Parts: sequence; C-alpha cells; structure tokens
Amino acid sequence: MRDFTRQLTFLCISLILVSCSSNNGLRKFDESDLSTAVPEDTAKKFEVKEVGSETQAPTPSPTPEPKITKHQKRKKKVSKAESAMIEAASTPAPVVPPMRRADPLPFSVGEKLEYGIRYLGVTAGYLDLEVLPFKQLLDRKIFLLQAKVKTVKLFELVYRVDDTVQSFWDYD
Repeated sequence: MRDFTRQLTFLCISLILVSCSSNNGLRKFDESDLSTAVPEDTAKKFEVKEVGSETQAPTPSPTPEPKITKHQKRKKKVSKAESAMIEAASTPAPVVPPMRRADPLPFSVGEKLEYGIRYLGVTAGYLDLEVLPFKQLLDRKIFLLQAKVKTVKLFELVYRVDDTVQSFWDYD
C-alpha cells in the first residue's frame, strides 16, 4: 500500500510540473499587439502626472450653482426661517470623497519589501514590492505601487515568471 501511495504522489507531482511547464500553444507577448488608437481626449483624461511629496490633500472640485426653475418660485410670502429651510433643502450638497486615510500612513514613499517564494522547501522565486513617488491621476493624488516577480534559474526549467505589476492607490 505504501508503494502505491508513493507512486501516486510521484505521478501527481509529475503531472503538475509537466502541466505548468507547457505553454499550451501561447505565443510570446509583443508590444505591437497593443492598439495605439486611443482617443486623444481619453488619453489626456487618464494621464498620470508627477506630484511633489507634500502631504496636503487635493482641493475639492467647485460646487455648481443651483438653478431655479419656474416650479420652484413661490408667489406667497415666506418667513426668513422658512426660506432658509427651503433653500437648504433645494441646494444639493457638494460631492466630496470621504477621507479614509489612516494617520500615520501604513507605508511611505521609497519603502521596499522583498519576499522569497518557496515551493516544496526550495526557493522558487522572489517578489519585490516598492512604493514609488506620488503621482496625480484624474486630479487625485495617488500612491504608485510596483511589484516585480522573478523565478530563479532552476525553476525557470519548470515555470518561468518575470512580471512587473503597477497599482494605483488613492492617497485619501
């Protein structure tokens, strides 16, 4: 029974390693695959801009003036208290995103974390996380986090990984 269990375990591990190492007919990524036909106004709207490292919050957008229609005009005289209540009810509240930022910040610009990824007790690769300088996107101050994953030479024979991922996190 032990021999059967060992053989089954060896077979399962072999199948996993063989299935991970195949490329399933996929071809290598090519930059020319990306379409460059992005409308200019969309590209400008989502442009990432450099920001200084000051920690002041971004300014909220201006609130629009309320418009009075014919149906809102009153013919009868109203007291000052009633008119203040009517105006307060008819004026929409400005839309300001809530402040959710923890003080002190959980991480700072320039912070780096390095992790070793292990598989069956052997180091298979490394993950490096880094907080890059502040940027600005859609008039909001953002953190730019970057993660790099790379397998070691030995595990590249089984499964190769060499990826970089960037993530944008709102400052607030």
